[in-house]
Amino acid sequence: MASVQILDMTAPTEGKVNEWLSKIARAHAAGGVVARKLMSSTGGTWSDPTGGDQDDKERLVQICQKFNAASITIDAENFWKWAQDSVLQELSERPDLLSAIEQLAGELRPKLGL
Repeated sequence: MASVQILDMTAPTEGKVNEWLSKIARAHAAGGVVARKLMSSTGGTWSDPTGGDQDDKERLVQICQKFNAASITIDAENFWKWAQDSVLQELSERPDLLSAIEQLAGELRPKLGL
């Protein structure tokens, strides 16, 4: 449910691989983090133990594996956890973002029958 489909992922530019990887990791983790945050703020429960972002995590693992194959070692599990924590921290530091997301979610729920 929380899956983000990145359709056009450009290759990293030389010297900016870490920045590129961080953005990609955060993009993959953001959907699940936000979905869990919304569910907890509305008192809802999450039936999926992965938080709905297992596919996103798997895509990030595959990206990490490609880098690992090129002798750039990335611990996918730790990187995934960092990305989730990073998104959660930004939401905590920027309550305006979460407020905007909650407002939009409130508008969409009845339109989607949720």
